[in-house]
Amino acid sequence: ISFVTKQLLKFPWNDPSKACGALICKYMLKACRKGRYKAIPAVAAVAAGIRRNKPEVASRLIDACLEEIQWAMEHPTFRDQQRTITYARLLGEMNTVSLVTGPIIIQQLYKFINFGHEIPHALREVSTKQISNENEQKEDNLPVYNSAIGVSHAIIEDEEMDDEVLESRVEEGEMPKPVAVSCHSVYDPRVSSPIDPPDSVFRVKVVCTLLEASLKNIVTRSNLSSLEGFVTSFQRYLFTKPSLPAEVEFLLLDTFDLLDSKWKRASPKERRKTDASSGVKQQGFPRFESWFDAHNATVAREEELALAEKRNRARLEAIAEVSEGNFDDILHDDDMAIEDIDYDGSDVDDSDSDDETDDEDDAAISNADEDDYEIGEDE
Repeated sequence: ISFVTKQLLKFPWNDPSKACGALICKYMLKACRKGRYKAIPAVAAVAAGIRRNKPEVASRLIDACLEEIQWAMEHPTFRDQQRTITYARLLGEMNTVSLVTGPIIIQQLYKFINFGHEIPHALREVSTKQISNENEQKEDNLPVYNSAIGVSHAIIEDEEMDDEVLESRVEEGEMPKPVAVSCHSVYDPRVSSPIDPPDSVFRVKVVCTLLEASLKNIVTRSNLSSLEGFVTSFQRYLFTKPSLPAEVEFLLLDTFDLLDSKWKRASPKERRKTDASSGVKQQGFPRFESWFDAHNATVAREEELALAEKRNRARLEAIAEVSEGNFDDILHDDDMAIEDIDYDGSDVDDSDSDDETDDEDDAAISNADEDDYEIGEDE
């Protein structure tokens, strides 16, 4: 790697017609795409070695990688899947060599599971009406208890029910009610998308590839909160898939095991001490057994983020109002000072007195000159 880095630095970088940065970036992507899959970490290491002297190459490589991934998500085809997985691996390896920050990786992970599943305005209006109707029904159908009447219906424990009756009740059972989308949600995997159908598992592969490549640096205490939100949303996304192939399922289990081990090491020491003292097995990232649990956890986090953003906005608006008030006070004081200068006669009188003193000095000088002239004539 060091030899290749030194040779690349010998290129004619001062000649703009050669475009050495674009050329090197092009062949780096080609080496990842058509070369060996295991050579991707070496390509990222070379880019990190050149960054100190030529930061142009790293910037071009990151931009090209993100653009290729975005284009593959907008135009999904089977022939480009391996190519996109290669770019995802390259992006994760660039995070390992500190070319890409953790927030960019988490943002890209969110984009993998959310792109194309935007909640339409019509669905949001229907969900709002459904929530309001449910609240009204809850208020109207409140239970009324009367101690004088007592319980009107009792359950007979010894009553035996035939199998036919049970089957008929199961068939007549009510369909599950649809869960309304939250007012704070922007994306929902239940929204159908032609670029990500329910039977497609390509995005699951890309997420697992990017997570495995960037687990060394992304699982830190500062990123645990945002990473927990993504893992919750990712599990909700997985529950919307009717089935997963065997190879994808094994890949997903391996990724979760690696993430769990890194999560336990990055968890706070106080939590680890309490788990060890209580004899409870140390827990990793939160796991959910159903789509409904994952959906509720995701919505709760979105509401929490919306509330925090609202507080920050209110705080900034309050600061802006205070600063604006102080600025108005300063302007008002300046205006009052200007009015005092304009309407006070002290400045005008001073100018008049100065003019009078200047006239007296000129008269004295002229008188002295006349006396000198008279003395000269007498002599």
